[in-house]
Amino acid sequence: MNSLALKVGKAPIVLKQCERTEEAFFDVLMNVESRKKKEMKQLISILDFCDREPEDIEIVGIVVDELLRGKKPCPKDVRRVTDIIGECKEDLMHLIDEEVEVFEPLLFQRGEEFERYKLELKSLLGEKVKHEEERRKTLIKDFVYERPGEYIKSLADRLQVEHGMEGLSYENIRRYIGILEKDKEIITIGGPQGRYKYCFPNPSKVDDLSKYYHGFFAIEGRIEKNITDYFDPAKMSTFTEMFIVNSTLFPKFLLAVGYGELSRYDNIHKIFIKSYGDLEPFSQLSTKYHLTLYEERKVEIKEHAVLFGRKVVESEDGKEKELWVDENKEDLHPQPTLIS
Repeated sequence: MNSLALKVGKAPIVLKQCERTEEAFFDVLMNVESRKKKEMKQLISILDFCDREPEDIEIVGIVVDELLRGKKPCPKDVRRVTDIIGECKEDLMHLIDEEVEVFEPLLFQRGEEFERYKLELKSLLGEKVKHEEERRKTLIKDFVYERPGEYIKSLADRLQVEHGMEGLSYENIRRYIGILEKDKEIITIGGPQGRYKYCFPNPSKVDDLSKYYHGFFAIEGRIEKNITDYFDPAKMSTFTEMFIVNSTLFPKFLLAVGYGELSRYDNIHKIFIKSYGDLEPFSQLSTKYHLTLYEERKVEIKEHAVLFGRKVVESEDGKEKELWVDENKEDLHPQPTLIS
């Protein structure tokens, strides 16, 4: 049997070892008494098996050695080690996925019996992997819809604790978040300095906006109209600028930002924007925010929900450019750290 086939055959065992080693690594890192400290030493052999670069093996060896000696390693090195472990797990999962293709020539030689085995194995492995992928995506999506405005890292921490997903690394959860956003299930927007991303439901997939009123929410789309002049300026208690976003789609939104902050952009109506802030029903414009709408304008926009923005960014090809931010309200939560 060739070396690739041997490697594929061992991949499930090494994946289990990698998961146990990752658990031991975090136990020691967080000063939790663990009887599995010796398992951390297996990291080097796991990295060898995954054909990692010598630089990766070196930094893992240094961090493991420091932890075993009771020293606190550099946070940047720890982050790199967690990334490497996550990447190894991904590589091992890919090897497992390729099991059928690797063994296919060998199975073909054994005739119809192995042909049936191949088809059954392919179906079993394919369905198992697909089911697990969908289960994880559903858990993550449900979590975002239940708790809009969480950081990706906070989601990872909560999922690991509340849903027993300890084997799912931060890097993997970030990958699933990317898939969900590509599928238009969620929206992500960079928080302070754009470094950590907040996660929100995609409004187009929300049946009942009212359950998100008076909480954090996000919208995306194109600004279609500045309607600040729909409101009586003499009765405004705050300097607010109001826009219609995606009036031809449902749900419909008004976006409220600081006065003059978006209208100063000449091409604002051509820009695809994302914004997060506080979602309120239309009725709160006058009762809570003391914004008085001229009577003749109410019919035009009364069905719109209102997002009182905290931050607005231009979004293009996965990149964000800050257009406006309320620096006093930009933080929705304390910023997470990769070591907790």
